[in-house]
Amino acid sequence: MSKIFILSLMSMVAVFVQPVLALDIIQAGKATSAVVVPDQHPSSVMMAAKELQNTVFKATNARLPIYLESQVDQQAYAGLIYLGDCQKTQAVGIDAQAFGRFEGVVKTAGNNLFIVGHDEEGDVIESCLMGAVTISSGTLFSVYDFLENDMGVRWLWPGELGEYIPTQSAINVSGLDRSTKPTLKHSMFRLTKRNIKNDAWDSTYSAEFYDAQRLWLARQRFSMPVNMEIQHSFQSYWKWYGKNHPEFFNQLPDGSRRPLPPKDFWEDMEKNDPETFGQYANGFNQKVPDYPISDYAAVNVTLCVSNPDLHEQIVNNYWKLYQGYLERYREKHGTDPKLDTYARQNTIAVCENDTPGMCTCDQCRAWDPADPVFDEHPYWSKKIFPDVSERFSALAAVDGGGTDGKTPSLSDRYAKFYLAVQKKAQKYNPDINVFGYAYVNYMEPPTNVKLNDRVIISFVGWPMFPYTQTQMDKARNFWDGWRATGASMCLRPNSPHSGHNLPIYYARKLGNEYIHGYKNGMIAVDYDSLHGQWSTQGPSLYVLGRLNVRPDMSVDEILDEYYDAFGPAKAAVKDYFDHWEKVSDAVTDEQFAQYKKERPGGGTWRRWLKLADLVFTQDVMAEGRRLIDAAIAAADDDAVAKQRVEFLEKGFVDADMTLRVLLAQMAHDENATDENLKKFDDLKDQLRAYRHSVERDNISDMGYSFYLEKYMYKWWD
Repeated sequence: MSKIFILSLMSMVAVFVQPVLALDIIQAGKATSAVVVPDQHPSSVMMAAKELQNTVFKATNARLPIYLESQVDQQAYAGLIYLGDCQKTQAVGIDAQAFGRFEGVVKTAGNNLFIVGHDEEGDVIESCLMGAVTISSGTLFSVYDFLENDMGVRWLWPGELGEYIPTQSAINVSGLDRSTKPTLKHSMFRLTKRNIKNDAWDSTYSAEFYDAQRLWLARQRFSMPVNMEIQHSFQSYWKWYGKNHPEFFNQLPDGSRRPLPPKDFWEDMEKNDPETFGQYANGFNQKVPDYPISDYAAVNVTLCVSNPDLHEQIVNNYWKLYQGYLERYREKHGTDPKLDTYARQNTIAVCENDTPGMCTCDQCRAWDPADPVFDEHPYWSKKIFPDVSERFSALAAVDGGGTDGKTPSLSDRYAKFYLAVQKKAQKYNPDINVFGYAYVNYMEPPTNVKLNDRVIISFVGWPMFPYTQTQMDKARNFWDGWRATGASMCLRPNSPHSGHNLPIYYARKLGNEYIHGYKNGMIAVDYDSLHGQWSTQGPSLYVLGRLNVRPDMSVDEILDEYYDAFGPAKAAVKDYFDHWEKVSDAVTDEQFAQYKKERPGGGTWRRWLKLADLVFTQDVMAEGRRLIDAAIAAADDDAVAKQRVEFLEKGFVDADMTLRVLLAQMAHDENATDENLKKFDDLKDQLRAYRHSVERDNISDMGYSFYLEKYMYKWWD
């Protein structure tokens, strides 16, 4: 045996028996390491460094210094924490450029810790304007992974009080080698910024509140590894093509192709031109006179989805946009983009405008399976011609998605539309994805169409309040039916819209559907919307956020994390929210239908508050008060736990005062006396003053509540 071979063998043995080294980050309450970032780094890497530094400080009262790589004295530390694409990172064989968007690694090598990911330049918070981080922030997301898994950190709600950071005197790590990546290709919790100047907020704090929400979303890793452009896709089409290509749009019952008439069109005709109005008493077999097209009607016009020229136009628009993107990308990067990157070039969004399918033309009807309901339904039998405000009710569609079961399904028609566009687009990109909705009267799965996994169905079928088991089971069956066609799936519920600022509860119902969806074809989630009711709806919001990171956890496990943060008040806080769950679950579909009948116009997401007192009765609120008082008492001498329970109480007070204003308004509407008006005005003033006193506590999106109360209920001038 040669000496060279012996030495090589001995070297190999030495490698295999080398002990795993540990990195002491904090020892005895003192920093024994430092954070290192590349000399040239995206702002998201410095954000990652500060998030790590601040969180470690809150856990240990010891502050890690942050250095540029060229300035750190490596001899001064036994080991260091390298963030991002440092030279040292490359030296240990970690290639940051090899990661996909938002992907990264948490890895110890020798006595150093490396937290590295795919990073792009840009401001993380600014990029999250719509409810998802859009610039790749793999290092930041990997830091969050480290804080959660190696330090036990949780983010319950926006702001410092919502940070659950276990205290510890020492932090040391060893043997880490963990890949990090988002669980979904696209995850968004839509933000609705409703800052009405200074009316809703007493100060400029609104900007800080919305930034704090965006930071919470980043910490829960809501992000777009792939931008699927989940939105109504054709809102500009009437403006672009209405004059020259009316054939692109729905044929209405009178044979015309145009948007629906403005609100009150028929009432005005009956009043001002009864002779013409009378011509349509038996149906719409002749053209309705011209009428003004409102901007609202124009953006909500539906398409003639069977028209092949429309398909060609959609694909041409896609290709034109892609070519422009390609030029900009080549100019910036000197190469072509990969097809699995953020850019939209790999997906065509064909999500119908916010209206039930309405085209009555023979070609579209030929795409529908035979169904006698078409002949019985007043719209499809041309007996009614709705105005734009009636489009959902006229098609027997429920506000927010779904139908009442008395209208025919257009799902086969829309499934064929998605396939037709996909087929045409394949001449440019054979792997093109098509993104479409399952919504209102095309919610049910198609009966005679098979799709493929490059057709992504954004399923909007989850009910808004009440979240009855009947409705949840129905939605799940529809989901499973679409999945059985071979399509990939996106969870796209409107469920969070309900409840105004009341303690409505959907954590278990919607959380379990997320878990089911994740196991059954879900590649994306798009919640509509985050209204920021953190103190009254906190458990539900936390469950949706946490599942975005840990879809393997059960709802009860996640709720247990949430309640843990209340220390000695844990059991009492659980009792408090169990009460709201029972109240929310107790309402049946039949009861809610009766409530809506008693209070016409109430129960929709914008006007949910109109019947809130029928769900949150005085007895229900009295029990809520008793339970929150018990939680405050249970917090005892734990200062942080008490602050967190008081955070919940502030939301309860806001909700209770809101109900009192509602009741006073109804009393005045029923009996418009000076005394009732004064009581109504006084309670409004008290509510506004209270909200101003707590607005910096992040209990609620004051702007959103104010928006609904101002425009739907006329509470505010």
